[in-house]
Amino acid sequence: MKKTILVFFLALLLINGTLPSKAANTSIDIIPPLPSTVIAKDSPENANAVDPRAYGAKADGVTDDAVAIQKAINSCAQKGGGIVVLKNGTFLSSPLVLKTGVYLKIEALTVLKAVPYADYPKNIKPQSKPAALVGAKNASHFGVFGNGTIDGNGQDWWRTQGWQGEDLPKLKIPNTIKRPSLLDFSDCSDIIVKDVTLQNSPQLTLVPHNSDNVVISNVKIYNPANSHNTDGIDPSGNNVFIDGCTIDTGDDNIAIKGQRNGSTQNIYITNSTFYHGHGLSIGSDFVEGVENVYAKNITFADTETGIRIKSVRGRGGLVNNANFSDITMKNVGRAIVIAGYYPKIPPAGEDVAQAIISGTPRYQNITISGITATAVKEAGAIVGLPESPIQGVTLTNVMINAPRGLTIRNAQVSTTQTTINAANGPEYVAEENSVINSN
Repeated sequence: MKKTILVFFLALLLINGTLPSKAANTSIDIIPPLPSTVIAKDSPENANAVDPRAYGAKADGVTDDAVAIQKAINSCAQKGGGIVVLKNGTFLSSPLVLKTGVYLKIEALTVLKAVPYADYPKNIKPQSKPAALVGAKNASHFGVFGNGTIDGNGQDWWRTQGWQGEDLPKLKIPNTIKRPSLLDFSDCSDIIVKDVTLQNSPQLTLVPHNSDNVVISNVKIYNPANSHNTDGIDPSGNNVFIDGCTIDTGDDNIAIKGQRNGSTQNIYITNSTFYHGHGLSIGSDFVEGVENVYAKNITFADTETGIRIKSVRGRGGLVNNANFSDITMKNVGRAIVIAGYYPKIPPAGEDVAQAIISGTPRYQNITISGITATAVKEAGAIVGLPESPIQGVTLTNVMINAPRGLTIRNAQVSTTQTTINAANGPEYVAEENSVINSN
């Protein structure tokens, strides 16, 4: 069972040129070589397979099969690892906990579905969330794969109103009760999530939190556009690879977060498509910082925002070396938003400099290249804080069609072969403390 997983996957990225090395003074045509530490050590393909029906699972969509599935997981863990295989049915379940060396395989035409809200175990302690449907803590060399579906049964968990204030179809949960994530892996390493469909999450969908060496491949995420806080993927940690994913959701398609101790580093996002959602985001919580982000070959369609870096005083930190390349946007609300404010940017002249603290947002070395954005409502904004101007934003080969130009404030921006076709007004709306160098 001990062999490198997903060598074929990572090799394919290299062969196809998705992850080449970075060239100086250009966009991210080159991405640095993959860190050797990203390779997980256990392959699920040769592991011992266990069917939870052997422990009493019914897979009838009515019976809570959590006890049987957890027994199968624990049995594999006690033997040093294995695969728990769900097939041929709908496995209704309360929360499950994966263990080191154990993989959950959900075969095609098979659903792992959360029990309804009324039956879901709830944590009523203040500031505490219920357990995720599939979770792990301090585990390694584990994951979820297969062509089946994990359904969070989130309809009864969603709020009465969506992000924009629109009515949601059902009212089942008071706003005082916190909602669970669908998949949540905390303080873990060497994780694989591959080929599965994740849908109807009560809140965040896939969260590798404070976790290193994560590969997320060919995952499809579907949550209603008005389901509040249903982020697609929220990674924090080191060496996270997201490739070939489709995300249609009610909040951030991806939101890169900071870790508890130390910066989040080396996040690779490639060959993916984002539909409804708030876009590809860094933030809003990253006091410890985020460094070395590479996003390439991304399509945005009908998202609220395309590229977004967001935070606010007290929750921010350093964002350094963030790179976005070969991106297509259509019918997007705002193409680019890089701001030291969240959720809203105040009008020019309304804010004054404050003392710099550990939680002050600080952005530098941000490269955006090869962007085509059409039918965009707003070009967007690059707006830093008065006390912390944004440094070193480079736009290369960027074309945006929008009614209004790109707002620049408290920021230094360089452009090369960049055109913002603003129907009303100039390409760039230069406000206070803005430096725009165009080549």
